[in-house]
Amino acid sequence: MSKQEFEKKHNLFRMSPIGVMSLIAVSIAKVDTLQQTFKILAEYIGVYTAGVLIYQLIIIPGLYFVVTRKNPAKFLLSVVRPMMVVLAPPASVIAIPEMIKTCEEDHGVNSKLSRFVIPLGTAFSRAGSCYFICLSCFLLISMNDYSVFSALPSIPSASIYGIIVVLTSLNMSIENIGILVALEWYTDRLRSVSNALNIVVGTIMLDKFCKKSLTKSEKKRSYPTTDMEITIDDSTDEML
Repeated sequence: MSKQEFEKKHNLFRMSPIGVMSLIAVSIAKVDTLQQTFKILAEYIGVYTAGVLIYQLIIIPGLYFVVTRKNPAKFLLSVVRPMMVVLAPPASVIAIPEMIKTCEEDHGVNSKLSRFVIPLGTAFSRAGSCYFICLSCFLLISMNDYSVFSALPSIPSASIYGIIVVLTSLNMSIENIGILVALEWYTDRLRSVSNALNIVVGTIMLDKFCKKSLTKSEKKRSYPTTDMEITIDDSTDEML
């Protein structure tokens, strides 16, 4: 990349806050009842936060307890470090080393399994994003007074752009998308934590189910070694 191209992209990134502010300003300017809009957004944030907390603190620990029969509180404490790493970017791919370390050292997961499942799960696991996309689409649909009796297509992505694709495929307006952009900092971190937590518990559960087969395969690949004992007689015949 040349210096000029780098400067152009750097200037574009510096102007991105202005673009986000413009999207938010346009969405707010088109609202007739501002008080009602903020009330809807407060309800949206409350429902979204409650749903994420139920998933992270009840459903995931419950699955962990049912499969492993271990204390879910200790499990939640063991995944604090990977979750804190995920909060910064936010992106679950950044926490792959920490997730592998937590699974192998704290939960005894087979290294071959963890180093295959966790990167794969990071690419495809979108539990938190699915909830975000569905709830956000219903929010925008209700704000535009559309009927919600339509089937939402399956979108293999986890971002604000997935919502645009869904609404566009249903021929619905995306004028209020700027309101969701204003909340993206908060919602993106919550769903990234959900995705990472889902990957860790899925890896632990898979190791529980596959432990016997993994042990058998490792025994078949291990070759027995035989120890050879060599005895040396130091006694020498006397030479006459």
